[in-house]
Amino acid sequence: MPDKSFVRWLDELEHRYLSDLNFSEVRRAVQALSSLSVERRDRVDFASAFSGAGKRAAFAMYFGPLHFLLITEIVRALHARVPKDTDILDLGCGTGVAGAAWALELQSEPKVIGVDRNPWALQECKWTYHQLGIHGLTRNAEIKTLRPPAHTGVI
Repeated sequence: MPDKSFVRWLDELEHRYLSDLNFSEVRRAVQALSSLSVERRDRVDFASAFSGAGKRAAFAMYFGPLHFLLITEIVRALHARVPKDTDILDLGCGTGVAGAAWALELQSEPKVIGVDRNPWALQECKWTYHQLGIHGLTRNAEIKTLRPPAHTGVI
């Protein structure tokens, strides 16, 4: 059962995106993104996945929460713990839900470092961290050229 912070986050997502779009616009965008990721996954340019307000809303409101719940269950099933004073490095963080889900499952409240190359995704990631009370920061970087933090306390 999702906790209160998750439910509040969902409410805020709805308020954030459905103030400018209606449900049917978001539903069509969910279908379009599903088609992109399933039928054309071998040639998807994820920059185009965030090309319109509807697709961004679909990604944030539909796929984000599903991914959050999936990661939460994986962390629970694997008893995936992070040593105290260790950060979580979330590569290709998107809206930040994976790192946030993992951090919320832990007693130690680690810092989450979200790394992505898409400016919209990084803004959404910051918003997600703020809404869920995660101590996190974001970095705009290409994975190929990324240099991990110098200290060893990063998972």
